[in-house]
Amino acid sequence: MNNPFFTTGAISERRHFVGRDRNLREIFDRASMSTPPSLNLVGAARSGKSSLLRQVCRTYETVMPRPGDVVAVYVEFGRVNSQSEAAFYQAIAMALLDEIPRKRTGLLQQFKRSELEKPLKVEPFDRLAFDRALRAWRKANILPILCLDHFEYLLNKPEVFPNDFYEVLRALVDDGVVMLAIASRQTIADYSRGVKQFTSRFFNLFQTLRIEDLGESEAWDLVRLPSSDDPALTEANQAIAFDWGDGMRFGCRRRAGVCSRRSGMDRR
Repeated sequence: MNNPFFTTGAISERRHFVGRDRNLREIFDRASMSTPPSLNLVGAARSGKSSLLRQVCRTYETVMPRPGDVVAVYVEFGRVNSQSEAAFYQAIAMALLDEIPRKRTGLLQQFKRSELEKPLKVEPFDRLAFDRALRAWRKANILPILCLDHFEYLLNKPEVFPNDFYEVLRALVDDGVVMLAIASRQTIADYSRGVKQFTSRFFNLFQTLRIEDLGESEAWDLVRLPSSDDPALTEANQAIAFDWGDGMRFGCRRRAGVCSRRSGMDRR
């Protein structure tokens, strides 16, 4: 049996995702609006922001009322794809291109794949090409939901991502072309303060969604992974993991991992 408890990176397996039902409902409720607002998921490191964004992309087709009209993609930013605007645009294009063949409902029945792929393959895929490509998708009645993780990598490089870059994103949001769900440790507005050249309204576009620690019942669900009917840990070790972790997501997962390793993935 694979160890369901780990503490590095986002949760990749849907069955190991615990809690956040309220957060998911909030995101999907907003995404279902006629003019979806963009969201800023704010929380400390290891609070579960990345896993939540991934879960949005994994489940949107089973939750959204008209799943054929939306495409949700996840892009994580780091040292490589935050080096230039071109790298940013290419990362978005690749995520959308990868999602086309995986799309299960509506999309490929309504439109030829080539009509969706063509605007994303323009060279050079620069600021103008990016804007035109997303507007082409919206013209085809498809709303891209861009789940952008570790967005602070961009915000901390105003010399690479200047005000004009954010103005393009602002215009796309204002025109209802895209919905953004951006994860960061501070609010986008907070990051923009103190950076003189950041004057775009982009930084005030977002509704803030605070990512807090798990509730008590969710913390218990976590230490009972992979399921409450067949947990990896004995009841005694579940209690130890819960108490040591103080009911916090990262703490409970870490302590449960320690218990599972010590007991050789012990089972009841």
